Amino acid sequence: MNSKEESKSQNQRCSNRYSVLPRNLGKEFISIALIFIIALETHSLCIAATGGQIQRQLLETNSAFYVYMNNPPWIKRLQFVQSSYAEGGPTPGDIRIRSFLNLTNVVSVQPSGMFFEQLTPNPVGFSPPASPDQRIVEGTSKSQIWQANVDSEVIHYSSLLPELGGSAENRLQMVLDIRFSSSVDPVRYFGLPSLQSNSFQLGGSNTFEAITTIGARLTGEIVSVSHNRPTEIAYRITDAPYDSASVSYKYAGSNELPNYFERRLFLDDQQYLRPLTNWIEEVEYGVVADISRGYEPEMFFADMSIFKRTIIETNGQRYVTMDGGEPKLIDERFVNQSDSESTRPRFISIVILFLILNAAAIWIYFAVFKRRGIAQKT
Repeated sequence: MNSKEESKSQNQRCSNRYSVLPRNLGKEFISIALIFIIALETHSLCIAATGGQIQRQLLETNSAFYVYMNNPPWIKRLQFVQSSYAEGGPTPGDIRIRSFLNLTNVVSVQPSGMFFEQLTPNPVGFSPPASPDQRIVEGTSKSQIWQANVDSEVIHYSSLLPELGGSAENRLQMVLDIRFSSSVDPVRYFGLPSLQSNSFQLGGSNTFEAITTIGARLTGEIVSVSHNRPTEIAYRITDAPYDSASVSYKYAGSNELPNYFERRLFLDDQQYLRPLTNWIEEVEYGVVADISRGYEPEMFFADMSIFKRTIIETNGQRYVTMDGGEPKLIDERFVNQSDSESTRPRFISIVILFLILNAAAIWIYFAVFKRRGIAQKT
């Protein structure tokens, strides 16, 4: 065989060898090439959208913070300090006391009820000096709300059952609602409002969303993370009186959940009110075995005879009994009637009310509604 024929034969063998490959190899190659090009373009768009850096998920779903926020445990006992700026006076236009307050509190939240005790019950300047025996405790059982004040020798009751006079117009119901929104919920949800279970979800680009217990939509951003623990987040809530909020966190040692947070509210891109700071001193989570019907005053006060006045609230009205006498209607809901002849107790009682209902929460109402021009009901 001459060289020309030998070359032709080798070419034929090569042709036969490659002919065993799939006939649609060209199509597959083109498809792979297109996929590669699309992926490359998508990658380029991601880089462009994040300022030249690939954005990765900062917080993982195995984070203790994420697991906790989806299903917060019941609280056996939580002792914390709440630091906030408070103002008080006879009227919103006549502020006479301005101060930062560090209030130490203990709270328990159980399926059948809760209690909240102020370990610093009489802040200096906002109320008369406390006696060594002073205690202010409020709680709920299956059927009622109660609040006891040793120095005032007063115990209040309000039913939780509508058929027994339970109403949103009852003072204790209002106190309880604001107590949760201003003190209990922030420390339980680490600066966020109370959330529906299993509603806290992570999204792309380090975003998250959740649904509050009243059904409002919350959207936010994981701003920074350290060791799968958030150190700063920001969020917005539909129809909130403020535009946005930011929360920064600190951790004790290697603890997976924060023991300190600072929350800031913003309105019209400016800081709104003063920051709210909480730090947790002690906490134990879980269900208390022997609490099946909630908390009653007798669990905290062995001698109930120390309370000389009993106030019963029903359908927005308050009635007082003194030393077992006949109940009498109280005309002014938030004024200490036993000292009504003096102007000082009236001022002090209103200041205490401002404090109990949390000055920050009250001033959210006044500042926002005034600023946004919404008429206030009288």
